[in-house]
Amino acid sequence: MIEQPGRLTLSTLLSLPPGETTVRIEASGAISDATLGDEQPVTDEEPARNGTHRVVIAAHPRDVPLFFSLMVETGKDGRPPMIRASYARDKSERFQTIERQRFTVPWAPLAPASSSPIEVTVPDLAGGVAKRGEAWRSTFLQRTGAVLAMPCVRRAGGTVGPDLTSVGRKGKEQIYRSIAAPSAEISPEYVPDTVAIRDGRVLAGVVRAEGADPIRVTDTGAKTTTLRRDEIDQIRPSGTSIMPVGLAGGLGEAGVRDLIAFLTSAR
Repeated sequence: MIEQPGRLTLSTLLSLPPGETTVRIEASGAISDATLGDEQPVTDEEPARNGTHRVVIAAHPRDVPLFFSLMVETGKDGRPPMIRASYARDKSERFQTIERQRFTVPWAPLAPASSSPIEVTVPDLAGGVAKRGEAWRSTFLQRTGAVLAMPCVRRAGGTVGPDLTSVGRKGKEQIYRSIAAPSAEISPEYVPDTVAIRDGRVLAGVVRAEGADPIRVTDTGAKTTTLRRDEIDQIRPSGTSIMPVGLAGGLGEAGVRDLIAFLTSAR
């Protein structure tokens, strides 16, 4: 698809040495947008003789990675686009290629990761009754109001979370871990974002495109807000799951067994 005419958007976290740094992006197609942290390009140079487009961004990185996004036009010559990223610490230093290890997936939390993974003790999950699990699900979601915070099953639930019709293939233990520690492992397509709007409002939820320009932000309370891209100041990914913490404790051992029995029966 990236050989066809269109726009390729790349999003990542970028770790650079602390202090004033200049980042240079080169691409075979026109660069229609580039953002590094809160900074936009300071220069947008004319295409080189070989047709390469180039932008330069001045950044002031500190101790945390900067959110980096880039939009490049594709399909110029029927080949995949070429993109190069390099940086220099000062004007006298030559630009050097940004090493692969400086890029991080954008849904990684900005805070330093814990030195050890989240420990989850899995109880005995045998003996659950699927019918009771389905009834519990409806009752609990109505009581908490977190309709869209829970994934949907057979399209009967909300649409923010993943479709759990086939989640039973993961097994009971993995389902329990997802309920007990929802932020330990988040599917990239369901990572929530914090959206800062130019009028001062801040939204949090799952972001989806609505055509070429608008985006839709759906929060865990089922409220949906549609925005034009020129209304948005910044979008930052979150490392916290949209699924509420504490579901396992609120259910109790019997409720957890029933819910997991229902989910595994839905496969």
